[in-house]
Amino acid sequence: MKNLKDLKNFKGNLRGADFGLTPVNTRKHSKNDIPKLSPSEVNVTAFIEQSSGRKLRKNICSVADLPDTDQQEFILGKVRQLRENAAVSETSAAGAEGVRTLSTLIKKYLIEIVPNQKDAEGTINKLNFWNDALGNLTLPEITPQLISSKKRELNKTRSGGTCNRYLGSLSALFTHAIKEWHWTSINPVTQVSRFKEDSGRIRWLTDEEREILFKYLETTESRELKDLVIFCLAIGCRKGEALGLTWDDIDFEGNQIHFTHVRRRVLCSEVSIDEETEKVVYKYDKNVRDQGLKNKSKIKVISLDDPAFGPLITILKERKLRLQSESEYVFPHDPRHAWQLLIKRTGIKDFKFHDLRHTCASYAIQAGKTLLEVAVQLGHQSLVSAKRYSHHDPKANVGTGAAVASRLFG
Repeated sequence: MKNLKDLKNFKGNLRGADFGLTPVNTRKHSKNDIPKLSPSEVNVTAFIEQSSGRKLRKNICSVADLPDTDQQEFILGKVRQLRENAAVSETSAAGAEGVRTLSTLIKKYLIEIVPNQKDAEGTINKLNFWNDALGNLTLPEITPQLISSKKRELNKTRSGGTCNRYLGSLSALFTHAIKEWHWTSINPVTQVSRFKEDSGRIRWLTDEEREILFKYLETTESRELKDLVIFCLAIGCRKGEALGLTWDDIDFEGNQIHFTHVRRRVLCSEVSIDEETEKVVYKYDKNVRDQGLKNKSKIKVISLDDPAFGPLITILKERKLRLQSESEYVFPHDPRHAWQLLIKRTGIKDFKFHDLRHTCASYAIQAGKTLLEVAVQLGHQSLVSAKRYSHHDPKANVGTGAAVASRLFG
């Protein structure tokens, strides 16, 4: 075995090995940077396989702290010790229901289940709230009354809908504990009432509000925001679908856009246990492009084969000339902060970026489009979702064809 302290000869970790090298600061450095780092900036990390099949990462020591000789024997001895400790922890966690705490259940769920979820970050934040609120209690001590009390406290700073999402995460945790791990037989969340929500909230821009929005779009310093807003408003796609587009997805000759992927802000790529605090630590990949659309759809094709889409096609062609050499994405960046600033400046109340999609659908209905046509445009798998727009301005009828684009650009 080569001297691990000689990092310039590091070629990468062996697949399936019991240990490997990882940067101390994983946010700043990747494994490819290890040959350029000092021994104190690199950890020796053990890979401990659990009964669930997931591997935990536990730091043994820094490379600088390794002995100069017999390094492999030293490391493997530490790995064996960590394996024994992990086995004891799993056995203890699987003890009687009366001694299992909510904190223990949450930790197991965070390690084994949450990393595979697409919105892992959102679930983590919600379960951390419940861990802080009730984590020290055993599972039988978690009553509907306690959960209701914490729900009311949460409602002081969160909307009713958001509180319902927090309850949903806790309920999913208990359901998994019942059906998969058999840790308990009762889900106390099922006996807690949810807040009443406005089903099918629809917020769309009036013509006056749209004129105000376009006026301030002309003054924004973010070209990315201006083009993205116009695109999503004209097409009616979700923001994630727009951000997932590459130039290969746009057929300028056939005047078609093929939506096949979405881009997410973060996706969990690695989970480990902090050796000192014993807390679950996640590493995220940013701007991950996932295949497939919402509602399990694989593709959505939008036609631009109408003169009304001329201004939008011009915007896309200009972007391609400017950006194709820099990025494969049509919209490389998510201008979230620029959007928040824009809405604040316009004074338009209660309007979110996703409401651009509602606006597109509402304009189409007002222009005489059928529910089926709207469903196809937005990518709904049934007419149920499209029916939400059917009552909007039923007297208005400005023709068919590319009605939304005509209203925007005409």
